[in-house]
Amino acid sequence: MNRLPEKQNLDAIIAEANNVLQLNNESLDRSIGHLDVSIKIGSVINPMLDIQSDKLQRINNGHNNIANNIVRSDNLIDEMQCCCVRLFSRKKRQIKKYKHNFSEEQTKPTVSARNNTRVGNVCSNEQDKIEIISNRVGELKLIALEMGEKIESNNCIIDEIIAKSDNNNRKINRSVVKMSTL
Repeated sequence: MNRLPEKQNLDAIIAEANNVLQLNNESLDRSIGHLDVSIKIGSVINPMLDIQSDKLQRINNGHNNIANNIVRSDNLIDEMQCCCVRLFSRKKRQIKKYKHNFSEEQTKPTVSARNNTRVGNVCSNEQDKIEIISNRVGELKLIALEMGEKIESNNCIIDEIIAKSDNNNRKINRSVVKMSTL
C-alpha cells in the first residue's frame, strides 16, 4: 500500500519533467527563429552599409573637386585684381585663357551579398537545437563585427568630409572678401 503514493509522486515528477522539457524545446525553437530573423536583418543592413560607404566616398571626392575649384577661382580672382589694377593705371593688360578641367569621379556602388545557410530541418534533439543556436549566434557575431568595421570606416570618411567642408568654407569666405574689394 505504501507503493501507490510513491508511484503517484513519481508519475507527477515525470509529468512535470516532461512538461519542462516540452517548454525548453519550444523555447529553443523560438530562439532559433529569432536568430534567423536577426541574421536576415544583418544581411540586409550590410549591403546598405556598402552603398552608404560608396556614397560617402563620392561626397568626399566631390569635396576634393570643390576644394580644387575654389583654389582655381581664388587664382582667377587674384588675376582679376591684377587686371583691374593694370586697367586703372592705364597699363597694357594681358588676358590669359584658362582651361577648365573639371573631373568628376563616379563610382558605382557595389553590393556585397552574403550567402545565408539555413537549417530547415526540425530538430527533435535538444543538443542539435543548441548546436544550431550556437552556429547562428556565431554567424550573427560575424555580421555584427563586419557592420561595426563598416560603420567605423564611414565615420572616418564623415570626419574627413567635415574637415574639408570647414576648410572649403574658410576658402570661400576669403574669396568673397577678395571679390568685395574689386
